[in-house]
Amino acid sequence: MRLRGQRHTPLIRTAWLGLCAMAALTNCGHVNLNGPTPATAGPSATPTSSASASPAPPSACSTPSADANNVFVAMANGIGAINDPTYQTLYGYGVVDQFGDVPEQAGVISETSDGSPLTSGNTLQFYNAEAAGSTILHSAYGFSAGFPSAPFAFPSPAPSPTGSAIARTAWFTGRISSPVDSICYSQTFTLAPGAYYFGDYDLYNTIAYRDVIVVSAGTRQRSFTWAARIPHRRAILAPRRRTK
Repeated sequence: MRLRGQRHTPLIRTAWLGLCAMAALTNCGHVNLNGPTPATAGPSATPTSSASASPAPPSACSTPSADANNVFVAMANGIGAINDPTYQTLYGYGVVDQFGDVPEQAGVISETSDGSPLTSGNTLQFYNAEAAGSTILHSAYGFSAGFPSAPFAFPSPAPSPTGSAIARTAWFTGRISSPVDSICYSQTFTLAPGAYYFGDYDLYNTIAYRDVIVVSAGTRQRSFTWAARIPHRRAILAPRRRTK
């Protein structure tokens, strides 16, 4: 079931605050993306910066890829934690579907927006899905193997965006800001078969803000075109949510 009033829209640039002033948008803010949703599984601490990391300015924004095989991964505190049987706590990341909806719960990032397996035929971008105007920064920092024990010694100060491939070598989105009049994206990453662990530079050590990308063998690509997605693009709102 989808909750109304919140949607991810990479291509249309309209200010959130001005839209929320319109009486017709009565659903603005009904879904809280500014803090973790209470859950029986996973983290419950208040988000704070990593004790081992030094603050750094937000990274420059990249533009959204127009490739039909690009997969968008949202980052938001309101994407609830789960206990995955293989990877344990996963929190804060989720694949956006073909309608621009953000999942209510985290999960292994192993499928495209239409539910087909994620393969090397896809590319991937992250974006900050907090409500427009939020001061919360998000990121994805790749680990070499598994989730390291906390506190993990992130490089200090925070590095610039690093790498263009999801791999077991260093890759990092940079610290991405929330939208103001447009959404801020990471660089576009290529994919290769395997399982890749990553976490948030600022929040990994405090609330296990982390996930896993699992890329299947093969090159199957998505079954719909980017052009088919264009009619679903609307004004920028705090992302609409869907049940996984």
